[in-house]
Amino acid sequence: METLTQRTRDPADRQEAARGVLDRDVMMSEAVSVSAETPLPDIAALMLDRMVRRVVVTRRDLVVGIVSASDVMRAPLALRGNPPECSRHRRRKSRLA
Repeated sequence: METLTQRTRDPADRQEAARGVLDRDVMMSEAVSVSAETPLPDIAALMLDRMVRRVVVTRRDLVVGIVSASDVMRAPLALRGNPPECSRHRRRKSRLA
């Protein structure tokens, strides 16, 4: 039987691998969060330290957004005035054209 960490394209294989696995077995008990004023390099370091791909952004205990690992990777290019588009946005534009 495969483990969840082994990737497979067959949905039946994934279902079999996940049988008996509970969400608490793979999820964190608390969300990783930062304030809206946290600098991006600090967020990136936190993501690496905690091994997460998304961080909740809060202001006065209210959720105001989420920073993803891809957001962190795109930020330097956006600052240069050349923000990259992800493939999902390109596909959406091509369908609308």
